[in-house]
Amino acid sequence: VYDISKPPGNRVKSVNVLCTVCRVPRYEPLNPKKVYKLVLPSYLVDGGDGFTMIKEKKLKHDS
Repeated sequence: VYDISKPPGNRVKSVNVLCTVCRVPRYEPLNPKKVYKLVLPSYLVDGGDGFTMIKEKKLKHDS
């Protein structure tokens, strides 16, 4: 969930992620202390469309 009226960098209000270890898949709140795998186009990983935070904070990038 996001709030477009907030300034960039402060728009996300909540994020739910799919639990991949649950017996029955379900969505749960994102845990900020957990590391998640994301699938994104290289364009965004490399900072395209102003997504510099992804390029600056990535732990690993497989292409």
